[in-house]
Amino acid sequence: MHNATIILVFLVVILLLINHINRNRAVLWAIVSVIASCIKTLAVLNPLTEFLEEPITLRLILWSGIVGFLPMLSLLLYIKSIIKKPAKFDFLLILLLVAPVLYAVNLIPYYQLPIADQIRVFQNLPVANETTLWISWEIANGLNDLYNSILGALIMIYPIVLVTRNKHTLSKKSYIALVQICYIVLANYAAIVFVVSNNYLHLFNFSQPNSLSSLSLILPLSILLFPRYLYDNINYSDLTFYLKLMNHISAKEDKTDANQDKLITDASRILAYLHNEKPYLSPEFSKHDIARSLDIPQNIVTDCFSKIIKIPFPVLRNQLRVEFAIEKFKNSGHITITIAGIASESGFKNRSTFYTAFKEVTKMTPVEWIKQNGDFQIEED
Repeated sequence: MHNATIILVFLVVILLLINHINRNRAVLWAIVSVIASCIKTLAVLNPLTEFLEEPITLRLILWSGIVGFLPMLSLLLYIKSIIKKPAKFDFLLILLLVAPVLYAVNLIPYYQLPIADQIRVFQNLPVANETTLWISWEIANGLNDLYNSILGALIMIYPIVLVTRNKHTLSKKSYIALVQICYIVLANYAAIVFVVSNNYLHLFNFSQPNSLSSLSLILPLSILLFPRYLYDNINYSDLTFYLKLMNHISAKEDKTDANQDKLITDASRILAYLHNEKPYLSPEFSKHDIARSLDIPQNIVTDCFSKIIKIPFPVLRNQLRVEFAIEKFKNSGHITITIAGIASESGFKNRSTFYTAFKEVTKMTPVEWIKQNGDFQIEED
């Protein structure tokens, strides 16, 4: 079972690197957190005998005590990077490093032992070589589990507080990422706390020592179940292909632009965002909102419209709003609400601007369009 866990974690790490590294290098902290969590989980859920034939994995398991401090600290850095880039160490993080440093210093004699003696100490067996620890192995690891459980609870609450307090200031992408991280952390934290607590309280007796090993799959599976997070909230492969094709056959394409592919990728994200989220329905919608929601610099957004999409932003915005209004008309929305009301729902500030935009797109007024295409007719209001 632990081999399946390692393979799935490796898959998650590769996908995170491919889909995140170019936009947020702090994803490396998330990867450190995932790998360290995997090591700690395997150490807690499996007997050491499972790893005796795997020297590299065995060494990591024997060092799982100090490695176990990394998941929460790395996760905290990653969450901070989502809110404010780039993530940096601050006083709080330095304070949180005190416990792992003391733990590592306490176990210096253990790290100096031969591998065979480390295995015996790990299994709470006596060793021939005398080891002098300020705090015994059992107590040190008990404090380790208590510290990480408390820290894990606090860090699990941290993104929830961020989401609640900053819901209206976070970009949509950051908001969704934090919500998904909350679910992922909650699932894994609940599983590991259950196992660690049972090791000390013995609330449940399991017939086989490795009967809990399947819980190690929760970590990679919980990430794979959130493709919007794993793939950086992007679903634009078809749009990317279309834009590459259109720009390739366009006579206006600047062949010397080294950033062309990057612009095409960003432009496809913008179009997917407009299609899926319909932000243009807000009367105040602007290019600045696109830049904030997708974490794309505003000058790049401007370049995407001028060089790749090749439709001015105001023109495309009005066209999308008119198309939304037309869908309302097709569904006989004008029977239950006035044209002015549909104009407002479509993102226009007033009836006059709606009529102007509608005529530019369709070459007729809304009433003329309804008379020609609608099932229910109305008179000019």
